Amino acid sequence: MARVTRFGLLTFQHQPWPALVDQWRVAAEMGFDHVWLPDHFAPSDSPSTPWFECWTALAALGACTKGVRLGAMVSSITLRSPAILARQALTVDHISAGRLELGIGGGGAPLDYAMTGNGPWLALERIERLEETVQIVDGLLRTGAATHRGSHYSIEGAVMRPAPVQQPRPPIILAAHGRRSLALTARMADGWNSLGYRASTGRFKAGQQVRLSDFVRETAEMSAELDELTAAAGRPPDAVRRTVTLLQHTRALSSVGAFEDVVGRYHAAGIDEFVVYRPGFLLEPAEAARQLAVMDRVAAELPRLRAQFVRPA
Repeated sequence: MARVTRFGLLTFQHQPWPALVDQWRVAAEMGFDHVWLPDHFAPSDSPSTPWFECWTALAALGACTKGVRLGAMVSSITLRSPAILARQALTVDHISAGRLELGIGGGGAPLDYAMTGNGPWLALERIERLEETVQIVDGLLRTGAATHRGSHYSIEGAVMRPAPVQQPRPPIILAAHGRRSLALTARMADGWNSLGYRASTGRFKAGQQVRLSDFVRETAEMSAELDELTAAAGRPPDAVRRTVTLLQHTRALSSVGAFEDVVGRYHAAGIDEFVVYRPGFLLEPAEAARQLAVMDRVAAELPRLRAQFVRPA
């Protein structure tokens, strides 16, 4: 079966609650396939900004919307235990009538550690904890039970009922940029999310001038590596969906043509799903308004873009 391109919107939970609900309802009406929240204790660029907790908000938003899929891009393992994450995912899957996408990542945001008193964890510990988290969450959601004795988590006889609405469990999407996390994605995940470049190189910093072609090339390299690892795990490459979060440096919302160009480049690199930031958070009002106008025009073009960027079976 041909793989159809999907489009999502990442919103931020800094505005008053009625405004956030309205944004999600409008996103569904505009034709986005999925809508997301980031999962941090506080935004790193503006920690005193009003901010709602991700999974509590997802539960309420799941009850306030219809049709559109939803999730955290991505759930930080810094902020909660694997069993609690599984229970939250189960609950939101039921509240949303089976629309949850379960994004998970290794965390590492300094403010999340500092403000919660958990960590910090170095890179090796983060990937070890991520591996254990995925094992526990997958087991609980698939079977309703888990016992796990690992280096970082020990769980005895955890049980979870009812079963998820989505069977055998909601799809797991892992944020992965290094070899070990890509290998975990290849073995256990249904989707892969990246920032659109190999984050481990450290070449991109806020405000630094970047070349999109370099990042697309790095994404293509990671996608090819994921193909290799998925085959080694005994799964077909198309078992893992490929998602990129289009950060501000891509300038994807500078025009409809720019959006189409960015999507086309990443699609050629193996990406089938795109998540764009909703303009507004930490942008000057005039720039936010300009990008929102472009986003409206992009949304009107989504049916055409889906038809244009189809990957043959």
